[in-house]
Amino acid sequence: MTGLFKLIAVVVVAMALAAPPVAAQAPNAQERAEQAIWESVQRILGALQMLMQSVPQYEAPEVLDNGDIIIRRKRPVKEPKPGGEGEDETAT
Repeated sequence: MTGLFKLIAVVVVAMALAAPPVAAQAPNAQERAEQAIWESVQRILGALQMLMQSVPQYEAPEVLDNGDIIIRRKRPVKEPKPGGEGEDETAT
């Protein structure tokens, strides 16, 4: 989680550093720049949200008495569609 907070801090600092030159421009250009920065931040946060949702897909590994290691999925795998679409190559 510390890496996520560092990334967010970097984005905030980058926005703050980009603000002074934008303020010296015409009001219309400043509004466009602010809108572009806002859209970029939204995309970055959306990507981070998708990353955080994809991380907890598996339980902690479990070692059996015979030495086998089992890593269970937290969410059930969706059934593949007929015709081979959506097949999970890693499914066993």
